[in-house]
Amino acid sequence: MKIISEKDISRLIRYKDLVAQLKSGFADEQVSVPKRLHLDLPNDNISLVMPAWNDRYYGLKQIIACPHNPQKNLPTIQGKFDLFDVNNGNHLASIDAKKLTAVRTAVTSVLASTYFVSNPKKLVILGKGVVAMHLKEAYQAYYNLDEVVIWNRANEENIDLEKEISDADIVSCATHAYEPILKGQWVTRSLHVDLVGSYKPNMREADDDLISKCQIYIDDAPAMKECGDLAIPLKEGTITEDDIKGNLFELCRNRIQVSPSMQPTLFKSVGHAIEDLTAAIYFYEVA
Repeated sequence: MKIISEKDISRLIRYKDLVAQLKSGFADEQVSVPKRLHLDLPNDNISLVMPAWNDRYYGLKQIIACPHNPQKNLPTIQGKFDLFDVNNGNHLASIDAKKLTAVRTAVTSVLASTYFVSNPKKLVILGKGVVAMHLKEAYQAYYNLDEVVIWNRANEENIDLEKEISDADIVSCATHAYEPILKGQWVTRSLHVDLVGSYKPNMREADDDLISKCQIYIDDAPAMKECGDLAIPLKEGTITEDDIKGNLFELCRNRIQVSPSMQPTLFKSVGHAIEDLTAAIYFYEVA
């Protein structure tokens, strides 16, 4: 059995290769992904158990997400991913799920962006955690960017976020905000918005104005219920499910096409087991 650590993942990753493999994973109609187990724990913590398999591999991710951990200098997400041979049950690998989750989240964002932007030059990232770091690395590896601006609470007095967003091509938000940070009034032109931070119904990174302005796409159906960015405006009637134009499976399987428009696009992801399985297979095979 291979033990693939956080350091191993950092050493092995090739972002462009993983974007391509993840696209193949979403396009594979033979992958089985049952509904994930979502458990609410004390202190606002949650646990996720996420299985998935194809004709060669079975994978199971178990994580606990603790949103208050950064205040204690602890990682928000901890856990492991176990990879098995689906045909004989051999335990092939145990992989650090904290790092795996951060990497696959960033790579999923880049994959989604390829359907909405063609030659972006400026990226604005909101956040300062490990996901924000991998978003920067993944976008820079995939696109020929001229400028990357990173905003967070530590440097907010030195960065005019509204001004930076005004000429951005992609805005990627990876925070643990409970109140919206991104304002629709700041978006006056076509750009792509990527929301990956919120994962609970009372968390949100974008306000109603921004949500209602955008063509909305998601990774999969749980994004409409598990995160406040969509759950709240859906509940309050600001948007309806008909405003959700499609998901990443439909995009990767060419079942839907994104129509050219001056309207901003928005991709909201809460994570999917196919992302974990595909990334785990990638690291297992290159290790």
